[in-house]
Amino acid sequence: MKGQREVTEIFSILGLIVVLIALIPVIIPTIQEAIKLFTVDSPEVVSKDLASLISASVSAPHDILIKYNTPSDSSYNVSIDNRLITVSRELTSGKQESSSPIPIDAKTSFSDVKDFIIQKKVQDNVERYFINDELVFSSDIAHTPPSSPTQTTTTTLTQPHPSSGYCVHTDYSKTAELVVADAESIGAGWIKQIFEWRFIQPNELHTPDKWDWSGFDVWFDETRAKGINIIPRLQVAPDWAKTEGINSGWGQRPDLDKFDDYAVFVAEFVKRYNLQYVEVWNEPNFKDDWTDKGPNPEEFVLLMKTVDDKLREYGIRNNVKVILGGLGPTNTPPMYMNEFEFLKKCYEADSDFGKYYDILGHHPYGFDKEANYRCSDGSNENCWAFDRVRLLKEYLWNNLGDKKPLMFTEFGWRSDHGVSEDFQAENLQKSYNRIKNEWPWVEKACWWILSTDPQWDQKGNMFNQDGTKRKTYYCYQHTTGVACNLDYKSICEC
Repeated sequence: MKGQREVTEIFSILGLIVVLIALIPVIIPTIQEAIKLFTVDSPEVVSKDLASLISASVSAPHDILIKYNTPSDSSYNVSIDNRLITVSRELTSGKQESSSPIPIDAKTSFSDVKDFIIQKKVQDNVERYFINDELVFSSDIAHTPPSSPTQTTTTTLTQPHPSSGYCVHTDYSKTAELVVADAESIGAGWIKQIFEWRFIQPNELHTPDKWDWSGFDVWFDETRAKGINIIPRLQVAPDWAKTEGINSGWGQRPDLDKFDDYAVFVAEFVKRYNLQYVEVWNEPNFKDDWTDKGPNPEEFVLLMKTVDDKLREYGIRNNVKVILGGLGPTNTPPMYMNEFEFLKKCYEADSDFGKYYDILGHHPYGFDKEANYRCSDGSNENCWAFDRVRLLKEYLWNNLGDKKPLMFTEFGWRSDHGVSEDFQAENLQKSYNRIKNEWPWVEKACWWILSTDPQWDQKGNMFNQDGTKRKTYYCYQHTTGVACNLDYKSICEC
């Protein structure tokens, strides 16, 4: 009897196995629909691949389980802070490699992570994110309509910031730490920032060995820690360096006999921060950045020569690319000199003028024309468009015979030129596409401006005064590939 019972149990178990095998085609798809499992175990995998998986979990409408098998020779740091999740690892060469950040609300960090699991659970209209079983974020999604599995609100992230040529102009409306976080969030690898001479040397008797660099150091510490680069604009003379009775405008041009003092400031700045670029002054063809007597090409040539001589005296001229302070588009002399005419007079004043700089700075604002609008060749007088810079390049190369690259140290579309926020945003992307596809002579293009300062509200700001984001913010993300927000996909592609 006992033997018969054992045989019967064996047949029962075998029958159950057969039934389970028959049900596999039904069960597996059901499980896969509820939980998506991703496994990455390639030895060549880098941090951006992991970021891609995190990105998938953020955007998916269902539960997701990400199992990450870390290569045996690597470990990763996963940090979630200030609404951003970043993955980084240290290469065998010692170089740090980081993903671009993914927006998410949470605050935690995991170092030297091995074979960890990131899980997202959706239940009762609440999303919960876990890393190695630790809850790091939860969110009520009752107000959010379900997305199609093929749609995502965040794209796969791009390469680390140092490889990004995208640049944005910033200011002091936020701390350095917050500005860097903003730049990271839009995928900018470069920021353009003003550094004022008057802050470092308020007293003429203060020699460089007595200068307090701490206010500037924090900017370079923050950016370099995140792999972002700075293009500094050096300007604004202290009061002691200006001639009494001459209004030198916002830019506060130094007196002629103080040009050498300014050049020392530039050389010390370049030496301290080991710069790749430095911009000497800004809009010298405007009275606002020169003096109330109007722009003076001959004086500006002297300033550029003095800086060039000082950099050579310090032995660092070949270490840095000098940008001629961005010329503004204008044609209302004498206080605002046409930039073509200004440049011509600079070359006429000194046949060696081209040796004093490496890159021509320009501010090709788009006015009310689209980014792809093309002006008539040859004449700039009626060309009030982004395309004006193409004419300036042709003038520099062909008429003045100096084939230098150009840098857009400011550019964008301003609502005080009669354009809408949608127009600004869509032409942000179109302009960068045009640069990429048609203008290889552009070194960098720095969008104006990543700020919350109300004075820039009409001039292409990416934020409102209360810190909420404008459409240009999202379109910049779309353009760099750092994220995709479906609410703005109709304005700019991603």
